[in-house]
Amino acid sequence: MTRILSPVAGAAILALAGLGLSGCATTDYVDTKVGEVQAQVTALADSTNAKLSAHDAAIAKLNGDVAANAARTEELAKSGKFVYSKVADATINFAVGSWQLSTEAQAQIDDIAGKLKAANANAYLEIEGFADSTGSETRNRRLGVQRAYSVLNAFRAHGIALNRMNIFSYGEDNPATPAKGSAAENRRVVVTVVQ
Repeated sequence: MTRILSPVAGAAILALAGLGLSGCATTDYVDTKVGEVQAQVTALADSTNAKLSAHDAAIAKLNGDVAANAARTEELAKSGKFVYSKVADATINFAVGSWQLSTEAQAQIDDIAGKLKAANANAYLEIEGFADSTGSETRNRRLGVQRAYSVLNAFRAHGIALNRMNIFSYGEDNPATPAKGSAAENRRVVVTVVQ
């Protein structure tokens, strides 16, 4: 016996079939789009990993360079080459035209020498003499030397070896104040302690 569906039932069956087919199309579409996005994510992850690997390699190379430089520095120090860094400095001022140490200047030198002895450090002193612009350039250069020698002799009296000190004189060159002049700050000796 053949059954004939009513037109309403037939339309309902067709609508249900259409929904079933459209559901498959939506799943295919989603699967395709997810696949595309997953491919982009994978490509981005691969690119990021490659960049991180290159970055890690660069850091490893820099670490190797630092270690090599440290080894060379140690080797130079052992071979007698002088590798040093500034550890302290002090400025000692003088009266006009004088190279005599004041009581305050002597106290500064005593303090520096005491610290050097207490640290028992392998230190080196650079002693730089300066003058103001009063007088001739030659006289000021000589005055810078005399001031530097006064400071050197004070350190020597504390037992600092002569081969651990060096003097320079700049005279009126390199003033402490921006403008050349007779300012008290220019009448000085700068002591730099290096190790």
